[in-house]
Amino acid sequence: MTVNADSHAVAEATWRDLPAAQQPEYPDAEALRDVIADLESYPPLVFAGECDQLRARMGAVARGEAFLLQGGDCAEAFDAVSADHIRAKLKTLLQMSAVLTYAASVPVVKVGRIAGQYSKPRSKGTETRDGVTLPTYRGDSVNGFDFTEAARVPDPERLKRMYNASASTLNLVRAFTTGGYADLRQVHAWNQDFVKSSPRASATRRSPARSTTP
Repeated sequence: MTVNADSHAVAEATWRDLPAAQQPEYPDAEALRDVIADLESYPPLVFAGECDQLRARMGAVARGEAFLLQGGDCAEAFDAVSADHIRAKLKTLLQMSAVLTYAASVPVVKVGRIAGQYSKPRSKGTETRDGVTLPTYRGDSVNGFDFTEAARVPDPERLKRMYNASASTLNLVRAFTTGGYADLRQVHAWNQDFVKSSPRASATRRSPARSTTP
C-alpha cells in the first residue's frame, strides 16, 4: 500500500491551524514550547488497546446492549491525588454500577472523569475582587487557585505536573480494577454495609415491633 506522506502532513497542519477556545495566555511562549517538547517525549497515558476496548464497549451502548455510567469531579486538584481519594471515587462508581446492572439487566460501561480533569473552562478570562483584576483560575494544570498575582499567572510547568498526576491516578485505577477491588462480591459487601449503616435502616432496627394483637 502506498502512503502519501504529503497528505499526512496536511492533516497534521490542519488541526494545529484550527482556532482553539479556552486557551490560557502564557507569558513565556518559549517556556511553553520547551514544556510541550518534553511532554511529546513522555510515554502515552493510555494505549491503543485500551482505546479499542472502550470503542467496542461504547458501540454496545449505542446499540442498546449496555448502559453508560459516567462520573467524577468537575475538576481535579493536585492535592487530591492520593490513594484514599482515588479509591473513594472508584468505589462510588462501582457501587452505582452494581445497582444499575441489576436495574437495567445489561452490562454497565463505567467511564470516570478522573486522571486528567485538571482544567476548567471559563466564561471570562479575568476575575475582579475588591477592585483588583487578575486572570481567572483555569484549573491546577494552568494556574493556582489563590487570588494573588503570582498564583494566577499561567505556568506551563504545571502541564508536567498534570501528566505525572494523571499517570499516577491511572496506574492506581488499573491496579485497583485488576487486583480484585472491583470484584462484584466486594461491591455487594459495600452496598450491604451502606444499607445497614444508613439512618433509615438504623431507625428501623431501633424501632420496637408493633403488636398485631387487638
